[in-house]
Amino acid sequence: MCLCKGTRTQAADRLPKPSLRAENGSVVPHGGAVTLRCRGSWEAEDWQLEKRGGYKWSPKAGRPAGNEVEFSLPSVTPHNAGTYQCLYRHSSSWWSERSDPLELVVTGKAHPPPRLGSLRVSTALGPSSAQPGPECPSGSALP
Repeated sequence: MCLCKGTRTQAADRLPKPSLRAENGSVVPHGGAVTLRCRGSWEAEDWQLEKRGGYKWSPKAGRPAGNEVEFSLPSVTPHNAGTYQCLYRHSSSWWSERSDPLELVVTGKAHPPPRLGSLRVSTALGPSSAQPGPECPSGSALP
């Protein structure tokens, strides 16, 4: 058996590719909240989230614990839509490769449309509850 002191190659120094996911999905209503989670190596010390177009973020609070860090977007706008990737590094190494891209889509309004049963209608006589009308046969048009 030979114990040799060798140099570490770049392949040996390569960090595992991180993964990026959006909690509750990557399609978010305008004004809604989303948390992006980046998972990498347990030894990761620095993390970064990048949005295509040159924007970069690092976690706000000190060094995250464990092998995952979260980036919270509490109230998304169309400006937040786009392609995101994350990466990390150990103190004595290069940055990992970037995660696979995650496409964040921001849709419509934050408020869901009202349900028919809870719809309130105001008239000149005052507010009243909307009542369902007669059913239309499938495929027929409303008058």
